[in-house]
Amino acid sequence: MTWFHTQNPAQFKRFAEKIFGKSSAEEGIEALKSWFAKIGAPVSLKEAGIGADSIPDIAANVFLAAERQGVQKVYTPKVIETILHNA
Repeated sequence: MTWFHTQNPAQFKRFAEKIFGKSSAEEGIEALKSWFAKIGAPVSLKEAGIGADSIPDIAANVFLAAERQGVQKVYTPKVIETILHNA
């Protein structure tokens, strides 16, 4: 969400407003992270026990899924790795 919200700002602003009563996409994303933390769910790969050394393999699998969905021009291997490193 942090990476993609700028691709469709209206959708994420609407999400923030309708779900969390927030006025911006960024506030909505932070509210969602807080909610996940409140219920004990991991909000990062590190919290889920997934180390940076796993990112290349995960990215390769995600890219295969992106190809099957026809979104590989948006979700290139580099973009996927960037998203995962930020997660």
